[in-house]
Amino acid sequence: MLSANVFNHDKKELSPEFDHMTLLVHLDKDYLADIGFGDSFRKQIEIPTGESEDISGYYKVFNIDSNRYELQRKEDEEWKLQYTFTTIPRKFSDFKEICDFQQDSPTSHFRTRTKCTIATLN
Repeated sequence: MLSANVFNHDKKELSPEFDHMTLLVHLDKDYLADIGFGDSFRKQIEIPTGESEDISGYYKVFNIDSNRYELQRKEDEEWKLQYTFTTIPRKFSDFKEICDFQQDSPTSHFRTRTKCTIATLN
């Protein structure tokens, strides 16, 4: 489990630590896997600098420094930041405070509008 800071394109800022959970999967190589980021990649992306083409677009991991990465999506021939993350392992309990806020706060974007995504073949 890894912590990701989601980039808000309207506000031009990153969300706080533990705002989003993504996964580092160790198989033959290391991969970023994330099935909970809405309209995003559904195929794993190799770490440290892999890329993936998916039904929803082109995605790439950029290594920023020794332990910081960016997930970017190609839109209109330009790479746009989706979120940043480190490979520091985390625990479920690390996400509790932000998770409680996202579920219970009337100002949470999950409470102020309807959100629903579903992956289909198309």
